Amino acid sequence: MKVEIRKRANGSEYFSFVYWDGKRRVRLKQTTHPKFNSIEDAKQWAKAKVAEVDCARARVLRRLQWKTQYYEFTKLADGYIEHCKKTQPNSWKNTVLYLTHYVLPYFLDERKSNNPNSWSFYFEDFKKWLEDTALTIKQPQRPIAYSTKNHCIKTLNTFLEYLARNHLMDRANSGKMQGFSSNMINSRDAEALITPEEFKAVFNNLQELNPLVAVFFQTAYYTGMRFNEIYGISLDDLFNGEIEDEFLKKALDDYKIKHFGYVVLESQPATKIRARLPDGSIKRKPLKGKRKIHEKHTRIMPIINKDLFNNLVKLYKQQKELLEKRSYGRNPKDYVLFDGLTTTAASIVLRAAYSKTKYTPKSYHCCRHTRCTELVGLTRDVALAKSWLGHERHETTLRYTHIHQKASRTARKKEQNIEFIE
Repeated sequence: MKVEIRKRANGSEYFSFVYWDGKRRVRLKQTTHPKFNSIEDAKQWAKAKVAEVDCARARVLRRLQWKTQYYEFTKLADGYIEHCKKTQPNSWKNTVLYLTHYVLPYFLDERKSNNPNSWSFYFEDFKKWLEDTALTIKQPQRPIAYSTKNHCIKTLNTFLEYLARNHLMDRANSGKMQGFSSNMINSRDAEALITPEEFKAVFNNLQELNPLVAVFFQTAYYTGMRFNEIYGISLDDLFNGEIEDEFLKKALDDYKIKHFGYVVLESQPATKIRARLPDGSIKRKPLKGKRKIHEKHTRIMPIINKDLFNNLVKLYKQQKELLEKRSYGRNPKDYVLFDGLTTTAASIVLRAAYSKTKYTPKSYHCCRHTRCTELVGLTRDVALAKSWLGHERHETTLRYTHIHQKASRTARKKEQNIEFIE
């Protein structure tokens, strides 16, 4: 570290410290070091600081030396991430989060095990660590949810499978860790359901605060679509009349579920900010769980509420006028019904609407839980709910049978004053 004597604008002098960080010259801020009366005192402080940094660096190197004993995990993680980009085009970023914030920190830092061949010995310990110690990233004092714990376990399993498939470890040692049982995950989901009374109260507040957000919330509640799916509904996705899909049409008829139109989706915006490209187009990606955008991956969501359909038609007509003016080109996909709405605004306004009610604030995803639970409770048809909600796994939809039962038990416990009907 070099000591320099510099002058201020008023002519007074001060000592400045400069060092090389391996890439460039870095000058310490004056607030990071004491004031000195002489150049000798400044140089002595600089030498002491260099000695302190060198000692700390040596400790870090000794602590990390074991990490590269058998494997270079930086390269392994990079290879695995590239693999996930191909196999999980919509969710690979979440997988990276689970790997880098939970899986690798536990086995490398907590267990100090650089050899994945031995990781199966610690499966139960990892499960206990997720249960007792692991915390969320955004709120470090809050334990992670059971669904997140299971995502971490799934990431661990797919990472070991990747290593075994690429002959980077013995397949006999890869093993497969069992996740937490579904009843532990469901224990929190029943509380996330939105009652009709709650929906009405929140929706009325949203209409006063932001009508566009009100329709967004209404769409989430009655269709069960994911946030980004609603965010990307375009002129090309809204239809009126009878649904052409024979399976869905027959199911709706059998269960006497009336619909006023429907949404057909085959893609969603590629980013949460739904940024437009220079030519005005919106970059899109496949629906969740799908590897590419293709008509065989389309999903149909009936619109079972008349007011919602009419509200969507209003937004549809607004975007159709823009299409006629060629505001964003000729492709109807680039004219989204909720144009002008940001993810941040949608969340902030929803919290504000809830703050004016007696209800615990909930997210848009709770609308999806509610719709699936009501579908399963009304029809007991898991196949219908699975198709409607776009679940990849049968078990995901089956969970909502238990959630519906728990919600029903909760409703029965409420005190009632039963009187004659006039």
